[in-house]
Amino acid sequence: PLRTQRFLSLRASAGAVAAEASVSMGAAKGAAKGAAGDRFLVVHTRVVFRKAPSTTADMVSIAKKGCIIFGTQELVHGQRWVQVSAAMCKEVGIVGGVAWVLMHGACVGLGDLLRPLHDEVECLEELLWRMSGERGDRVRPLVAAVLESDVRTASDLLLAAGSAQAREELQRKVFDEALEQGCHVPEQLVDGLKMAVEDSRMAFGGFPQPPPQTKVRLLF
Repeated sequence: PLRTQRFLSLRASAGAVAAEASVSMGAAKGAAKGAAGDRFLVVHTRVVFRKAPSTTADMVSIAKKGCIIFGTQELVHGQRWVQVSAAMCKEVGIVGGVAWVLMHGACVGLGDLLRPLHDEVECLEELLWRMSGERGDRVRPLVAAVLESDVRTASDLLLAAGSAQAREELQRKVFDEALEQGCHVPEQLVDGLKMAVEDSRMAFGGFPQPPPQTKVRLLF
């Protein structure tokens, strides 16, 4: 399944994510102005806010797909949870000001529930999430492999892939890191990412007619 081929439309992906990023919890729009912590996008149909980081804890609220949740990521008993910021809890009316949201629903038979959200596609993690169509099971190993190779931004990638020799070296690093996680990446992945970065900079950089597709196939 990790080798399914797709032509990736950066323009369409960006539009879809922008639409989803409009928070459907009305009060959460106010929270966005002063909430502390990182941001997470709801990618499942809906997620449950719980009183404690446990799937059996009392439910205190819900959020639908496309909502943005502010908080900090914590590892609790082997599961990743987001502890919702006090400011957001106050804005959405959560009594007590404490709420937790599970990031991945494997323990309850589900997939990704939340994913990290970044402001710009200059962040490679954000670009890869958008390009994957929010399919975390496919993009997560690739994101981890790229980050472990000390490439975090589009500028990092362009610098690290400046020559054919440099691209080959980076490809080996990413391939080895991904393989450790059971993920096989295509041989031309780094070349594909480089072209995707170039396309994304045109699509999001103010060009009047951004290209509708990347120049190459990427495998997710």
